[in-house]
Amino acid sequence: MRILLLEGDEQTATVVCNALEGEEYILDRAKNWESAWQLAKNISYNLTIVDSCIAETDSLGFCQQLRAKVNRAVVLLITPSEIKGSAIQEAELQIEIQHLKENLKSLGADNLVETIYGVGYRLNPAYLQPVSVTDSRKQQMRALVARSWERAKPNVLEQLSYIEKATQALLTNILDESTQKKAEQQAHKLAGSLGTFGLLQGSELAKKIETILESDLSVVHQQMHYLKKLVGDLHLLVEQTTAESLQSAKKPESLSLIDSQINPS
Repeated sequence: MRILLLEGDEQTATVVCNALEGEEYILDRAKNWESAWQLAKNISYNLTIVDSCIAETDSLGFCQQLRAKVNRAVVLLITPSEIKGSAIQEAELQIEIQHLKENLKSLGADNLVETIYGVGYRLNPAYLQPVSVTDSRKQQMRALVARSWERAKPNVLEQLSYIEKATQALLTNILDESTQKKAEQQAHKLAGSLGTFGLLQGSELAKKIETILESDLSVVHQQMHYLKKLVGDLHLLVEQTTAESLQSAKKPESLSLIDSQINPS
């Protein structure tokens, strides 16, 4: 199975690539829409995974362009949990999902995606069951995450450093809109990449920072001391997280969250 991954964030891409290649999938990664389209024009992919937050162009536009070339192309579109209403046009998204359901039906998995009338679509809960994983496989996964974190941590700290500088500029009343916007983007990337490593507390802190920074500058000023605390807490968490601590963790936060959703006590 050959997969095309369109992901601009280095930390997230590293983890996803290592995980998929570890399962012996053939994976090509593109950092932007142009390189992704060049690959898609010349290679036939079984699946294309698209990060909708890459800013160069409209993600659905890329998906439609891909479908014009390959009628039944399967596309997994990754979107933020709190997506803006204008980001995706509902009718076009429904068309994409219908294409996906048709492809799943041809593979004998037509009930994988359920239609919830008046709400939208969801994965069939029957498929969300715990998967038995051997201890050796769990250890391999932990080692993979630990190695990836070791490589990614300097970049994470660099992103965090920019947010810290923006926060300091806010405290001295010299924060401009351009710096604020870039800091917001860095926080958004951190929320995603930290979640990929199973650092859910860090991901939540980054989301709170992003929420503040995307507000009007006057609102940001009102919350600047809270913002400083959030940034400080996140920096401490990142500094204290080592490859060793990730590898020795009995159960990553991400797995605990999934278990609690599947088997609520």
